[in-house]
Amino acid sequence: MSQGFEIDREAFGQHAVRMTAHGDDYAAAIQRLKERGYAEGGWGDTDGLLSLLMPAYAESVCLGLLAHDRLSAALRRTGYGMHEVRRNIDDAEPAGFTDASAYGRQEA
Repeated sequence: MSQGFEIDREAFGQHAVRMTAHGDDYAAAIQRLKERGYAEGGWGDTDGLLSLLMPAYAESVCLGLLAHDRLSAALRRTGYGMHEVRRNIDDAEPAGFTDASAYGRQEA
């Protein structure tokens, strides 16, 4: 291009792949945390003072994991969106190089 801005398609495509992979890795890490459970019984005090705190602790852990799960989905969607942008650029760029005479006389 002689003016404006240019997108390095190869680098953009690599970053799209990385963003999608980060989302997948993040989701896998969150899944492992979910499989571990919410650690309610890990304190060894099922009928004492801490038993009053366990439900609130489990709920806060659950909400935290849910928030991180949503973040991993956003990372993946961003990666997919970047792939779509790359495809759109690949489709649109050739149209910019078509013969101007194909559109008839152009007034400046």
